[in-house]
Amino acid sequence: MVSTTGYTIVLCWAKGTVMTTRRKVIVGTVFAVLFFGLLSGTRSCTSAERERSRIKPGMSASDVFHAINDWTFCLGTYFNPDTKEFAHFNASRVGESYHIRATGETNSHQVNSLEELIQAIEKQMNEGQSWHIGVYYVESYPRASFRVDFDSHGKVQNVADVVVGH
Repeated sequence: MVSTTGYTIVLCWAKGTVMTTRRKVIVGTVFAVLFFGLLSGTRSCTSAERERSRIKPGMSASDVFHAINDWTFCLGTYFNPDTKEFAHFNASRVGESYHIRATGETNSHQVNSLEELIQAIEKQMNEGQSWHIGVYYVESYPRASFRVDFDSHGKVQNVADVVVGH
């Protein structure tokens, strides 16, 4: 170790390079940010896996939304191949309230409780069609999501695996 002009110089024998204190601080900071960023990023994956495991075939949309609570937004869609009819809704969480927008609406509207959100979603799904709802967790990286498939009676038919990193 050699000290010159206020910097401590460390000889890195393995690499054959010289590293100043300033460089060590920068490298350490970058490492810490990456490490803790990746560590905190597992929250999305963990939440998605945990909440996906709570959803079982035969559950209603109400049951599903009571079973999950860490999601960021969801997108529900159905497509009737015979009539070419398509409908959708999207909902997002904003603090303790929710925003929802459905087919034919130009703006989203705010609902202040989970019960109001569920009523709005069930109203959309009450058309006798098979719906698919993608549930997304985007609060941290990597992003995570899974899909819930409903039959024409509004009951869970299938829960897809969690997809990570999109």
